[in-house]
Amino acid sequence: MISAHVGQPLRPSTRRWMFAISLFAVVPMLAFSLLAARSLFEHKITAQHVELRQQADFGARELAREVRIIFATLDSLATSDAAKRADYAALHAHASRIVALSPRIGGIAAVDADGVARFSTLVPFGVTMPVITASDTDKKALATGMRQVTPLHVAPLSGKQLVLFLVPVTEDGKVVFILRASMWTTAIAEVVYEQPMPATWVTSVIDQNMVHIARSKDAARLVGQPASELTQAAIRAGVNAAYTAASQDGIAMTASVARVPGTPWTVSVAAPTASIGAEVWQAFQPTLWIGLGCALLSALGVWYVARALLKQMQVASDTVTAPDKDQI
Repeated sequence: MISAHVGQPLRPSTRRWMFAISLFAVVPMLAFSLLAARSLFEHKITAQHVELRQQADFGARELAREVRIIFATLDSLATSDAAKRADYAALHAHASRIVALSPRIGGIAAVDADGVARFSTLVPFGVTMPVITASDTDKKALATGMRQVTPLHVAPLSGKQLVLFLVPVTEDGKVVFILRASMWTTAIAEVVYEQPMPATWVTSVIDQNMVHIARSKDAARLVGQPASELTQAAIRAGVNAAYTAASQDGIAMTASVARVPGTPWTVSVAAPTASIGAEVWQAFQPTLWIGLGCALLSALGVWYVARALLKQMQVASDTVTAPDKDQI
């Protein structure tokens, strides 16, 4: 009676018990691996967003540094003896030497309060200059006596796209004329793009009119075009964190913006959202496979131990149920 009771249910109940043990051993390991992998994935995404922000901040700082240099150059001209005497010939000569030595300044000109261009370093002194229609930025500089930065502008002489930095020259508190320094959009791009970045990322400089004045990709097509509505909204809202945007071609992007100190401009750095996910997934795969491998090894180890125990218990069960030779 006892031997029959012991021998019959032993095999199925032991297998179920070993299967339960293997689940208890593997499931926590697998769950831990998945949670660790998810945490790493989120960390990588956050790191990419931080890198976008750092790239935007770097471009903004570098561009602000160049703007300060240009304004300092104009200030030195505006306070020179030639400027005080309104000696345009001497100013032209001095400004021409500055432009020849500066890698960023495209030209320097002087425009009086009536819109008459007194000189430009782009042409020899004494050449008749066209009458320039005063822009809103010019009028603001004349009215306030404060230096200004223009939005994207097209040079009347060269036809090139540029921005202007204006410094008023005053006499007895009255603005006599304005010194203008031009910076080509290509020079702006050189400043902002000095920091290496992934090939799929796009950097852009956006002016106070929400127009691209420099761009790392498709510059010929998109410089002079307005930024996307989502980017414009992020700039107006002063968004500091990475945000979701879309390119002019409708590609989903993740972007970050940073104000350029001392100017009304903004630097934007954007990356295709799909490429960020692909880069993160590529970095994330080794950890995931290692975790799954550990879980598989754990399962195999439990299965091997369970199988060995099952055989030993079966041997013990068979021994108990075997008839005693003395009773035969």
